Amino acid sequence: MTIPRILESADLEQWFGDYVAAFGRITTVRVVVNQDAIVRGLKTMGRVEVDIDLIGRACSMKGSWAGRLITCTVVDGAFYGEDILAGQADMSLNANMNPLLDMMDLELTAGVERQSDIIRQVELIGNEEVCGVQADHYLMTFDAAGMGDFFDDKRSWADALLVDTVMADVWLDDEMRTIRFGMVIPVEIAGTPDTLVLDITYSDYGAPVVVEAPAGWSAV
Repeated sequence: MTIPRILESADLEQWFGDYVAAFGRITTVRVVVNQDAIVRGLKTMGRVEVDIDLIGRACSMKGSWAGRLITCTVVDGAFYGEDILAGQADMSLNANMNPLLDMMDLELTAGVERQSDIIRQVELIGNEEVCGVQADHYLMTFDAAGMGDFFDDKRSWADALLVDTVMADVWLDDEMRTIRFGMVIPVEIAGTPDTLVLDITYSDYGAPVVVEAPAGWSAV
């Protein structure tokens, strides 16, 4: 049985270094992102599935985001995108898609490293089964004012957030690879209190990933 405890500063530095290093060892992974947004009492949902080959620097993504059905592929240094509602190559990804842009940059380690400047506390909750895997459950506390850096987003999150800190639940396997990451973010949009819910699962580490350029498409 794991006893819940807050990581002391020295332990936290070592833990975070191991956390980042685990991302650096990933060769391939499947990532599923679910985002719910409650805006003015109305709920919108987004879901994307991404297969990533970090060695070949390629990935394919499909799903819906901010009400748009999308398909994206990165292979051989080229980006191919289709907005199914608006037509092929209409991929002027807007601000609501920033988490997707992070993935398509294929820099998972860089994304995790950005957390270091805004992380305030990590608490080990216990060991649990999540997504069929035994994993250590941690509660991470971030400085809300730095959330723009977390998402590599130049918008002013500090103006929209209703809290000083943001909590995230993360489950890590015995190799410290992320199995699930969840975050609930209270925000204010146009004067109305709203909520963003982000849930990300990681699976199929090391499984073969084949990414090919879509036949007949031109790179964006």
